[in-house]
Amino acid sequence: MVFGDDCLVECTDDICDWQEWKQQARGSDHDGQPTYAPELVPVRGTRREFLAYQRSAIAAAMPHRSAFTNPNPNPNPNPNPNPNPNSNPDPNATPNPKHSNPNPNPNPNPKPNPNQNPNSNPNPNPNPNPNPDSNPKLNPCRWRSKMLRRGLKVHEALKPNTTATVWSDYGAQFETDRLYTQTCARRERHNNCPSVIGFAPYRETIERPARGTRQASTETVRKQRVFVVFGMFKAGYKPDARSYNVQREDIEYFLKHGETLHGEWWYEGKRIPRVDGHREPLPEGLSEREQEAPWAPQLTHTLDVLDGCAAQFAGKNNYHQVTPFRCGFDLIAT
Repeated sequence: MVFGDDCLVECTDDICDWQEWKQQARGSDHDGQPTYAPELVPVRGTRREFLAYQRSAIAAAMPHRSAFTNPNPNPNPNPNPNPNPNSNPDPNATPNPKHSNPNPNPNPNPKPNPNQNPNSNPNPNPNPNPNPDSNPKLNPCRWRSKMLRRGLKVHEALKPNTTATVWSDYGAQFETDRLYTQTCARRERHNNCPSVIGFAPYRETIERPARGTRQASTETVRKQRVFVVFGMFKAGYKPDARSYNVQREDIEYFLKHGETLHGEWWYEGKRIPRVDGHREPLPEGLSEREQEAPWAPQLTHTLDVLDGCAAQFAGKNNYHQVTPFRCGFDLIAT
């Protein structure tokens, strides 16, 4: 048994070998902090210790499993392929006398029972096999994901003018084409982090033309300003929370002040101004973008929507970045 009292036959002091997932040191990141990765590590102990570990692992995994393997099971384990009881699939067989009556229900309109509550349900269990998606106790992980998606829809429909939403995900690495590549050399690969930013919601009246039986009408819809950012990093730099935080700070600072803090950003073929100037001058043929008014100086909050990948955004050394915190330029990120 998984839970309950210890089994006197299994829980002994005999030596036992097994493997456990443990965090092993792998090196250090760009800030000098140690990095870890899970790995199966051999462990030796008693059978009592092994069963205690197994119980804890099963207890941690049980909430992630659905209580029903088939959300829509067949209530009839032996279905009749011929739904008409009066028909006989075998022409040489003798008819069944039970189905000789063409009207098996002699009283098609029975009188109601005066002692029965008309509002009561005659079937006490109308759905003996409910869908686990509709019950948070049966599948809490799927229910949590469903509620998070619903919460994002409500946030987008009601967010004020002072809040921006940033959807980000690291895309596929792209290769750099050069005129000459050494023999047996591989092309350089660069990480790419696209971000979709929505801010400054507004209402707009649109006209729907007449089509068929539908008459022409006007409707007021809710829209917002949206732009896409592609954050690219040098070859050999793996995606991590630090690179994303730098990219996010540049996006937020540009919205509030019209210039960037860290990286070199381009818009409409021109380089965006950077605080304290750029590190290197532009080569011939490229131009700088003029300083313009900020797009959203009224921003006070941002909401980051990520996929939760442990190697990119929500790493073990980035736990403090998944809660609301105040940035250095009067902006609260969530």
